[in-house]
Amino acid sequence: MADIGLRYAAFAPVSSHTEGSAITYGTGREIGMMISANVAITRNSNRLYANDVVAEEDNSISEAQITINTDDLTLDNEQFMCGTIKNTATGGASTYEDADDPAPLGGFGYVRVRSKTNQETGVTAKSYIATWWYKVRARIEAEAAQTKGQNLEWTTPNIILRAMGAYIDNTDKLKFRIRQSFDSYAAAKAFIDDFANITT
Repeated sequence: MADIGLRYAAFAPVSSHTEGSAITYGTGREIGMMISANVAITRNSNRLYANDVVAEEDNSISEAQITINTDDLTLDNEQFMCGTIKNTATGGASTYEDADDPAPLGGFGYVRVRSKTNQETGVTAKSYIATWWYKVRARIEAEAAQTKGQNLEWTTPNIILRAMGAYIDNTDKLKFRIRQSFDSYAAAKAFIDDFANITT
């Protein structure tokens, strides 16, 4: 199957987590309309040589980085994901301050759209891959703005999420993400919403 689309992005803060048990998330929210999501996985590369050959090798995952591009990132959603300090003044106006506080831990999910055409029947079927990263920290490393010229150029925000492993069960294995394929977008979205505690 080939990827033909990307839909939905949700983030939920981690409320609590005890090693060896499932992560509890607070109420999440959709954080923007997805344009792209690029994943880079970092693996360990350690080899033990014995008798002049590789006797043991560790190529386990150490972390992953997800770079997402969305149509918009409101100041409220930036505060929600990245830990910007929000101050609400008298009258309801709010200001947002960057500080050296770490971004909150959270879970993050999105839905990939895939398509496959049966070469014998010519029937094209879609599937929807829901992905949930158990524990991430989000950050914004750069911002860009440009004046409007003769031709409009769209500028959209990039958000970087560093995914880390978590012991979420009794297998004694670090888990980074969970993925499941669905026949409908509604079912894939519901899978993400269940993790993120989003009710519609």
